[in-house]
Amino acid sequence: MQFSVPQFVEVEDRIIGPLTLKQFLVLGAGGLLIFLLYRVIGNIIFLILTSLPIGGVTVIIAFGKFNGRTVPELMLSGLGFISEPRSFIFHKSSQAQKQPEDEIVEAVERPKESQEDRLSRLHKLTYILDQSEKSESQIIKDKFSRIK
Repeated sequence: MQFSVPQFVEVEDRIIGPLTLKQFLVLGAGGLLIFLLYRVIGNIIFLILTSLPIGGVTVIIAFGKFNGRTVPELMLSGLGFISEPRSFIFHKSSQAQKQPEDEIVEAVERPKESQEDRLSRLHKLTYILDQSEKSESQIIKDKFSRIK
C-alpha cells in the first residue's frame, strides 16, 4: 500500500483569486479603514493624504517579505521579543578569577626561521602559484605520488 506524501506544505493556499486568506483579510481591513475615513472626513484632499499611507502600509503588510518571512510573522516575533521578560545573571566563578602559579603553562617557543629560509619558502610558493595548470597538476601528482 502506497501513501502519497504532501509536497509544498510551506506554500499557503490561494483562496480568493491570487490572494491567500491572510492577504485578503489584511487588504480588506485596510480598505475598510479607508472607507470609514471617507465617511468621516469631508475634505477629499485630506482623505487622499491620509489614505495613501494607510494603503501603502496595508500593501506592505499583505505582500511584503523580509529574509523569506512575511511582515506579520516579523511583527509577531518583534512583539514577542519586546514582551517576554529577560534576565541576565552573572555568576562569579572563583576559578576564572585566579589561576594557581603552578598550573600556568608557559608557551613553547618554535625555533625561529631565518630571513633567508622564509624568503626561499616564499619564492617556492610564488613559483608554484605562477605555473600554468598543466605544470601545477604535474607538481601535485609528483608530490602526492611519493606519499603512500
